[in-house]
Amino acid sequence: MIKNILSKPFPAPAEPRQRFSASISFGLFVGVFLFVFTPFGLHGDALSLALICAGYGLITAAGMLTMQFPLIKLFPNFYRDDGWTIGKEVLQTMGNVLLIAAGNALYSAWLGFYAFSAGLFLLFLGITLAVGFFPVTIMALIKQNGLDKKYRSQSAGINESISHHNDAALAPKHAELAFCDEELRPVLTTFTQRLVAIESADNYIKIYWKEGSSAQTLMVRNTMTYAEEMLKLYPGFFRTHRSWIVNTSKIKGVEGNARGYTLRLDGINKDVPVARRRIEAFDAMLNTEP
Repeated sequence: MIKNILSKPFPAPAEPRQRFSASISFGLFVGVFLFVFTPFGLHGDALSLALICAGYGLITAAGMLTMQFPLIKLFPNFYRDDGWTIGKEVLQTMGNVLLIAAGNALYSAWLGFYAFSAGLFLLFLGITLAVGFFPVTIMALIKQNGLDKKYRSQSAGINESISHHNDAALAPKHAELAFCDEELRPVLTTFTQRLVAIESADNYIKIYWKEGSSAQTLMVRNTMTYAEEMLKLYPGFFRTHRSWIVNTSKIKGVEGNARGYTLRLDGINKDVPVARRRIEAFDAMLNTEP
């Protein structure tokens, strides 16, 4: 039961700029809050109090940035968008809480607010873990449940919309496409109607297209920026995610969960994600009447 709950899909950590802004903003909030309300017996003249509170805010921001950036770089598979779950979200958030608590405890001892000892420090972290775990888990469950209902409902409407479109209504205009590698050497020529999708694969792009009823793939050393620039002249192609561009006429179905949408495409045996920040544009595109 608990395992099933913790394995439920959850929105992955935000884009780097949003994570950075959130970390700095929360650190500033903590510093200002402590300076204005002076809880926990904080005192001193305005300058010394401001410096003390700024220290707590800096520790808060540094703790969040540590969890948000170095760990994501060190463990990219753990932080994959399509693998993020409630359990990982709770673990990430509690890691933030414990790291900030540890920093604040050491800072408070350095300021002389209490006599530091290893036992007291571990007790402090244990209490923080015990007190923080259930609120963090409950908040994650509430958010997951709300997003899951929202995106499942919206995806049902989109599937109905797709059923009322025909392929011609969503397809890009007929044109020949000539793909090149990064050395500008031609590697593939096909037509817009046959192209299913393009996927980012490290320093390569993976091209999916159909020849008759057969699905074909080709790895090309080039970038998604190159592919997006090539296809921007054809409105039937849509950038659903930083790793995917799809031919909208090849969408066979949409599924919703707390992460947003995943697409089923003709000729591709994998779920294709739609990034949350692209959902509004995706909805508008598919709900446009032919």
